[in-house]
Amino acid sequence: MIEIFVCAVQVWVTKQIGVIGFIRDSQLHDKEFERCDADEDYLVQETSDTTGEDGSEHVENEDTMNIIRTRIADGLVSAREG
Repeated sequence: MIEIFVCAVQVWVTKQIGVIGFIRDSQLHDKEFERCDADEDYLVQETSDTTGEDGSEHVENEDTMNIIRTRIADGLVSAREG
């Protein structure tokens, strides 16, 4: 059971490293990344602030980033397995 957990953590870390590298390399604007880069003690806090009145831009950006993260993570896992 511990082996499965360790493997899952390793896959998750690999995915996160890939996402971090992609965001930095692609120069995409990510305010949380910018804050984290500027302050090593910064911790991301969940917020409900939105850009538009109805929050549609925030939701759209979040959906886009989730799609990108999933594609990067899938590609990294596939490359590692193959």
